[in-house]
Amino acid sequence: MEIIEILNQSGFGSLAGELMTEISLGREIVSREPDSDDDRVTIPEAEQLEEAIRILRLRLMEPARALASAEQIAGNFTDGGVFEFSSLTHQEIL
Repeated sequence: MEIIEILNQSGFGSLAGELMTEISLGREIVSREPDSDDDRVTIPEAEQLEEAIRILRLRLMEPARALASAEQIAGNFTDGGVFEFSSLTHQEIL
């Protein structure tokens, strides 16, 4: 798949590998029977690009949107002031 090559060449090899794994595992089909195991079906080649884009959105865009939403909510608690979340390393916490 061309998107895998693009990700690899752009320095996102781990994301490309994760994407390949997800696509090769197929879609999970949840059984309606309570005692039955869930099953997986192969993603048809014509649908793999669409599925890859959906996975990338979930991994990259949705967390960013959730963070922006959290910052907006937190800003409401500071009377409209600016509020930013920041990442701390383990050493900065100690």
